Amino acid sequence: MKKFILVCSIALSGVGAAMAQTSNNPWGISLSGVFKEYNGEFGRTLMQFRYANIQGGVAVTRYINNWIDASVNLNYGNFYHDPTPWFPSAQTPTLNFKGLNTGLTGRFKFNNGEWLKEESFFAPYVSLGLGYFTGKRQLPDWDATWKQTGLFHIPMGVGVNVRCSKRLEFNLSSQWMMSFTDKFDGVTSGKRKDQLMEHRFGFTYNLGKAAAKAEGTDKKEKKEKKEKEKKDVKAETPKADK
Repeated sequence: MKKFILVCSIALSGVGAAMAQTSNNPWGISLSGVFKEYNGEFGRTLMQFRYANIQGGVAVTRYINNWIDASVNLNYGNFYHDPTPWFPSAQTPTLNFKGLNTGLTGRFKFNNGEWLKEESFFAPYVSLGLGYFTGKRQLPDWDATWKQTGLFHIPMGVGVNVRCSKRLEFNLSSQWMMSFTDKFDGVTSGKRKDQLMEHRFGFTYNLGKAAAKAEGTDKKEKKEKKEKEKKDVKAETPKADK
């Protein structure tokens, strides 16, 4: 719970300004909370949201064209698996992980100007890329030592950006991290490949000059509009008879 609160606080600290990547605003940086799940010899927990496996993440996104964005992302932290359903606090985790996950993904956007406007309030997308998790694992029931492990994977996911203002977006996404190895968790049975899944939530901050310029223009326009309204009110107010 403490980790969850910390990650949320970090994410909320980026609420000052953000915007979707467009041709005028090509760069964005995201801070997010990452919920990770495991699938392997010890069990399956994908899409079950059993444990508070919350980590911190950051991403940099670049506008390529109105159909595609490219994103480099990483997240770091601990997560664990316990095959006993719903009562992890009363059990010793069977499997522990800690490490860094990195990825390069392409996003196919629905707000491409053809299906939805680029500045659409609701902007869904699908993603595909390459990634690698590097870190350590522990099997408490057999060996308390931490051992090095790694996992090449193909992240495939869906997500949505919700525009909160001209400079702010809320992001929500899920990625299935498909792998081709059975050695990630330290147990090889040949029955199933080890897989991970990530669910992300956070905010994006626009780093482009165009958004700052647009914001300044908006403020100027608002000021001019107020001044014009004041002049109109004065012009319409009848003068008192002398």
